[in-house]
Amino acid sequence: MGTCDRCVPAEPGGTFCAACGAFLGWSDPDPPAPAAPATPATLAKPAAPAESPVDPAAPPAEPLTPAPTAPPGATPTPGPGAGAGPGAVAVGAVQPAPARPRPLPVRALPTAPDAAAGITCPACAAGNPPARRLCRRCGQPLVATAPAAAPRPSRWQRFLAALRRALAWLLRRERGWWPRAQRLIAVLLAVLLLVAIGAAAARAGQWVVDAVRDRTTAPKPVRPIAATAGSAAPGHPAALVVDGLSDRYWAPRAAGDGRGQHVDLAFARPFRLVAVVIHTGASPRADEYLRHARPAELDLAARHPDGRWTTRRISLADAAGPQTFHPVIADVAAVKLTIVASYGVQPGRRPALAEVEFFARPPR
Repeated sequence: MGTCDRCVPAEPGGTFCAACGAFLGWSDPDPPAPAAPATPATLAKPAAPAESPVDPAAPPAEPLTPAPTAPPGATPTPGPGAGAGPGAVAVGAVQPAPARPRPLPVRALPTAPDAAAGITCPACAAGNPPARRLCRRCGQPLVATAPAAAPRPSRWQRFLAALRRALAWLLRRERGWWPRAQRLIAVLLAVLLLVAIGAAAARAGQWVVDAVRDRTTAPKPVRPIAATAGSAAPGHPAALVVDGLSDRYWAPRAAGDGRGQHVDLAFARPFRLVAVVIHTGASPRADEYLRHARPAELDLAARHPDGRWTTRRISLADAAGPQTFHPVIADVAAVKLTIVASYGVQPGRRPALAEVEFFARPPR
């Protein structure tokens, strides 16, 4: 096990310290030097023979004469009886051991992520315990990543899956009359649902066609054939709102804000109303415009040939000149304009409505 020089002992198999991230080395420390070869044992000197006891009856031994010594530099010549004794050991030259090559550091290849190890390193895919902050192999910071959630199927995918389950249920064979009755009821309900969807799609398609034609077809003006009012001031009848001039106006008889006063307009044949142009005030000139009250809000009620009414609220700006609105209403046979609120209301003043123009979408 390696040891970090900065802090604590390192974990086995780790290349970087888990606490401080210090580099511990790619391989183990240098191997120990090989032991020196054993030297041959030196020859043991022959032990001296043990002294034997002296026999008093034996004759005295002859005096020993010292052997002549060889001159210096002379090489002793072995005698004819010289040879290796039974306990002698031959001494030979020892060859040196071959040098062992030092192992090169080899970096281990990344392995597959270990799910049981806890945190997988995003750089080298090594598994690490959950408590580590640095990778044990490459030293990169570890970030615990949650497994990616499976994508949620789309609406069409869920619809097709439900349709497949329904078809599998319908085609499943079961005994008895009740399962057959259930399948028959399910088929009838499915047919009714398809019919309803088809009818709704047809109506929606017609609505889309009408909306496109309303915006792409040039409208044409429609003139009322009759104009009446609930009340009118002297010299300002209801017919003046459709005379084509913006300097003549209709005004109710009573002074005030004119709330509830109305003008009724009838048309020769039903049409599809796509635009209304309204001129408020007594005149387009600013001085004359400000001398009278002006409608601020109008209720446009359209009567259909079957007697039904459709109402749209129109909010007007306090400005002289034409103001265009698009209350799209189909099959309009008559229109009723009712004053809801007015600008510039003062004692003795009446709201003035100068001109109203209607535009229809031409037939095919």
